[in-house]
Amino acid sequence: MQQHHIDTSSGPALVDVLAAQSERAKTLKEMAERSRYFYEDVVVSDEMKVHFTDEVKPVLRDVAAAWKNLPVFDKASIHQVLVDAAEKSGLKLGKIAQPIRVAMTGGTVSPSIDITVALIGRDRAVERLLRVC
Repeated sequence: MQQHHIDTSSGPALVDVLAAQSERAKTLKEMAERSRYFYEDVVVSDEMKVHFTDEVKPVLRDVAAAWKNLPVFDKASIHQVLVDAAEKSGLKLGKIAQPIRVAMTGGTVSPSIDITVALIGRDRAVERLLRVC
């Protein structure tokens, strides 16, 4: 991470990021490059903004509000909010999860969305989600 000039002082523990990324990266260099979004702000490119449709934006706002009010912000609670939002909106979970992944990471690839969001943390996750809708 230091070689990629990533300041890990304000984010999740490296051991947790390593565990989350271990199945998706083949080298430590690749893992470091793909982990920047855990520690730095994300810019969503114009190309990625196609994921934030008028249909999904209100659902994302509801997800952000629910995350903000969770008594415990962990993988299971985050996942349940997503399941509830999918049921309430009538959208499939993937139709909600992919825009959330883009909002969290700036791209379409990450560890499971609930783990990714948990590692990013409540305040950053809510802020990133609200920024796109």
